[in-house]
Amino acid sequence: RQATVYIGHVLPAADYIGCAPECASDHGAGESDAVVSSIALQKWVAEGYAGNATNSKTVLSIIENRVAELLAADQSSDAWDCLARLQALILHQTIRIFDDDASALVAAEVTMPALRTTLTHFVENVSLEDTLLCISGLPINRLIEDPSASSPDYWHNWIFEESARRTLFLSYLLIRIWEVSQHMNNQQNIQTAKSQRTVEKKQLTCDGRLGLSNSWWYWYLSAHLWEAPTRYDFALAYAEKNRFVIKDLDFSEFLALGQPEDVDLLGKMALSALMGNEALQEWCFERGGETLTGPASL
Repeated sequence: RQATVYIGHVLPAADYIGCAPECASDHGAGESDAVVSSIALQKWVAEGYAGNATNSKTVLSIIENRVAELLAADQSSDAWDCLARLQALILHQTIRIFDDDASALVAAEVTMPALRTTLTHFVENVSLEDTLLCISGLPINRLIEDPSASSPDYWHNWIFEESARRTLFLSYLLIRIWEVSQHMNNQQNIQTAKSQRTVEKKQLTCDGRLGLSNSWWYWYLSAHLWEAPTRYDFALAYAEKNRFVIKDLDFSEFLALGQPEDVDLLGKMALSALMGNEALQEWCFERGGETLTGPASL
């Protein structure tokens, strides 16, 4: 079943971008076989790759086969399919980019245009509208109610929408990391053509927002919402907790009013990149909270 293979359920990356397993199962079967088979093995691949260096060649071979199958499949316009495909490519490209193996880096370079194309297709076919934000004065009891013909599933809808927003952020972040690494490599290569250096320089033009300056794009920095285990917990957090909206990568409101308990893993990754890990831990200490533990990045 899709619930057992969806990236949000089987991978640590779920804490950043994934969807709740029951949310995925509600969607039912629909992904192409290539997407499903790719995601189904990702937990094993990621754990095997990280835990045993002697397995790296085998794991990389599996990754290449899965990416080939994934890219050979037609792109669906279904929102769930688009999300699953993009998340799978993010994972595979992340493993490749941060590998020291030359063949992995070459494979990452070859696949980067496909990631960009998939990202464009994702933006064109997945609505990033915030359903709850567009509804003013929604009673809290409506969030607690089980979905019916007359009552939308506000909780699961929000989970999917937020997962899409986070996936968009990580896609652009990964692309910018790749561009920076390529630029640094080219700077060290005296054979790089001047015209190519000019292109790289143009790509590295930085607006401080990863290029995500559209008025509709943002994500929530709220562990209370993202990690809510039940419909009731989500409704309570939505009504009583601060809902910090990160737009244009502006964390100023959160840094002024937020607390360590508000920070989930994606928030930690973003704040660590913005402030540095030591400054982030000091920020937590000043607010009487425990230092944030866990991985700072994917």
